[in-house]
Amino acid sequence: MANLEESDREFVRLMAANQHRIGAYIFTLVPNRSDADELLQETHVRLWEERDRFEPGTDFRAWALRVAYFEVLTWRKRSQRRPLIFNDELVMRLSESMIQQETHADEQETALRDCLDELSGRSRELLRRVYAKGEKIKDIATDLGTSADSMYKTVQRLRHGLRQCIEQRLTEGGAR
Repeated sequence: MANLEESDREFVRLMAANQHRIGAYIFTLVPNRSDADELLQETHVRLWEERDRFEPGTDFRAWALRVAYFEVLTWRKRSQRRPLIFNDELVMRLSESMIQQETHADEQETALRDCLDELSGRSRELLRRVYAKGEKIKDIATDLGTSADSMYKTVQRLRHGLRQCIEQRLTEGGAR
C-alpha cells in the first residue's frame, strides 16, 4: 500500500508541475475560455483515471498532452451542434505545433541550465540577483562597490555569453 501511495503522490507532483503547460496547450486548441477551463478539469480527471497507463520514467508531459488532445477531440464531437471556430485539420496542426514548441522550450531550458552551471559562482549569483530576485542593477553595483555602468556591462556580457552558449548547444544538439 505504501508503494501505491508514493506512486500516486509522484503522479500528482507530475500533474501539478505540468498543469500550466497542459492548460496552455488546451487554450491553444479551444478558443472559448470557459470551454477550455472545463476541458482542463476533464483532462486532469482523465489523467488521474488513466494514471496506471503512465509508465514512470517516460515523458509525462508528452503523455498528458496526448490525453488532452483526445479530450479536445471528444469535446469537439459533443459540441457539433455549436459552430466551431477551428476545423479538425487546424486543431491537429495547432496541436503538433504546440508540442514542437514545448519540446524546443524544454531543450532551451536544459541548455540554459547547463550553460549557467558553467559560469562562476559569482556570475551565477549576479544573474540570480538580477533575474530571480528582481534587484536593480544600480543597487547591486552599490552593494558590490562598483559603478552602475560597469555592472550593466557585466550583466550584458553574461547574457551575451549565455545566449551564445545556448545557441551552440542547440545547434550541436548538446542540450541533454
